[in-house]
Amino acid sequence: NAGVWGSADVKRFQSIGVLLSLITGLLVLLLVSVFANSARQAYERREAATHLIFSAQLVSDVFAAVERLHVEQGRVRTALSAPDSASPATRSRLAQLHANDGDALDLALRDLGSAPVASANIGRLRKARLDYDGQFAKAAAALERPMDQRRKTLGQDWRLAVNALVDGMQNQADGQIVEISTADPFNNEMMKVLRIMQSLRRVAGIGRRVVGQAITSGGRPSAAVLHDLAELDGRFNEPWTVLESDATSPSFPAKLKASLVAADLTYLGNTCRQRDKIMNELAQGVRPMSGDSWMQVSDPGLNALAGFSGTALALTQDHVANEFRIANREFSVALLLMLVSISLASLTAIFVNFRVIVPLRSIVETMAA
Repeated sequence: NAGVWGSADVKRFQSIGVLLSLITGLLVLLLVSVFANSARQAYERREAATHLIFSAQLVSDVFAAVERLHVEQGRVRTALSAPDSASPATRSRLAQLHANDGDALDLALRDLGSAPVASANIGRLRKARLDYDGQFAKAAAALERPMDQRRKTLGQDWRLAVNALVDGMQNQADGQIVEISTADPFNNEMMKVLRIMQSLRRVAGIGRRVVGQAITSGGRPSAAVLHDLAELDGRFNEPWTVLESDATSPSFPAKLKASLVAADLTYLGNTCRQRDKIMNELAQGVRPMSGDSWMQVSDPGLNALAGFSGTALALTQDHVANEFRIANREFSVALLLMLVSISLASLTAIFVNFRVIVPLRSIVETMAA
């Protein structure tokens, strides 16, 4: 046999065995690498979706707290603008409102404290929270006395304390809103309409406070007050037209469109008409209701505006949660495929080794003997 099989032939078969082992190993490595990379990408998508879920919840909690703060700010400032001391019932309602707002603030600050970039700012927010509580305590004590016995800057101090807390929370939430917006077109659209409605809600809140202070002053509205209300209407109507135009798009969510219609009927259809009627009566020297009553009467309209924002946030959370479910499923499938590929590759390597390479090596050794 040695005469028939020379050393060159033996080396050739040995090289073939080594080459076959190498090719099999590379194929196994390539197959596993492909599915491992797929699993890694699916994992990254799942982690991104997890972060978006947290961001959407944070924005929702901050929005709820800010909305409550705006309401409380208007109620307290209206009470402070009244010439007489506030009734026990009014002071009790304000105290309860402040306590309820504290729960919403605790939740929002907890979320902001858990955010990756919040460590440098959460201390300032907690300080602003303490200042807000302190200014409320001063305002509540002052409401037991008539206006001429209150510190003149009390209303301004209260406004600044609330605004500092609101602005601080919103600045922190803005970073999360940007991340949500860049995730996909749907989230971008929801965050766009959310920002528009937040600006509208702010304008509506200022308008309500102006009317409340006009009521509590007891006199006829000045030209400056009427000018301010007309200017606020202009600031409201233009963005509102943008929302109504967006709502005509087929891609605009049906739930959000229904919420916009409800806000239109409740705020523009009822609250604004009531406001105009009150201002007309004040112009005639008639005081139709108290400032506190006006705040309660106008609540449904402003709540409807806030409800639109809440719907946009709820749709965003549902969309993000669905994206997480898809990413989680894709990750599970990718892991399963990776395990299957490892198993098949291992079986293939074992088969090639024992059914091809080992017999080939035995043949080579026999021929070389």
